[in-house]
Amino acid sequence: PATCPHGNPVEVEKDLGDKPLAEAEVGAPLSVTRITDERAEFLQHLRSIGLVPGAALLLSSKGSVDSIYHLERNGEKLSVGPEVAYHVWVVREGTRSF
Repeated sequence: PATCPHGNPVEVEKDLGDKPLAEAEVGAPLSVTRITDERAEFLQHLRSIGLVPGAALLLSSKGSVDSIYHLERNGEKLSVGPEVAYHVWVVREGTRSF
């Protein structure tokens, strides 16, 4: 396989064309490609809110003061902090890169 179950490339040097959610453009439709923090409790939290590889979402806003990222996923609104935003990697929906 080219990636682990969390979407990380087996070949570490391989560029997937993705970037952390924290660096994505507001308003862009996105698709989760991988999770770079593989701690069990972190992965369980992301699974509980539906942020798993393949999930489609929209970054609706980024808080400039509180560093909270506001997302929409399947019509549901959710907010995540910077730790999640730096470990959830995305691409523009329907593409393999930005």
